[in-house]
Amino acid sequence: MSDIDVENIESETTDPSVISPALADTVPRSARLGAAWADLVVVGALTTSMIGAVIVSGYPLSIRALPWAVIVALIGWGAACGVVLRVRRGTLGMMMAGFVFTEEVAGRRLGWTVAAAAFSALLLGLPVLPGGSATSLLSVASGSSIAPNP
Repeated sequence: MSDIDVENIESETTDPSVISPALADTVPRSARLGAAWADLVVVGALTTSMIGAVIVSGYPLSIRALPWAVIVALIGWGAACGVVLRVRRGTLGMMMAGFVFTEEVAGRRLGWTVAAAAFSALLLGLPVLPGGSATSLLSVASGSSIAPNP
């Protein structure tokens, strides 16, 4: 290839990190599904931590301790999500999946947003699949659309 051909090829290539303007405001369904699964993984990790704390403290572990561990893990996850929603405009799973709400979540919608994230995580992300980025369950609960994390 001549130098002219190489210059033409180099001038026509684009940067792969640049997102086209049409796709810049959309969050793919796979990312929303990944956020629900990531929230479920966080709840599972917190449950494991609660069971580990029961074992380390010397109490006998029985099947009766599992519901309490799950409840404490859900409360801890909900509190962490509430803080992260106020500070970073997203749940823990949304942060891991790489998208956030476009606007700050209002205080009166905070509980509904955490409940919607928990509901979608416990059902393995099925409620977040219908609709686009503006009509997903998280968007409706928060009153804000979702967009890729800048």
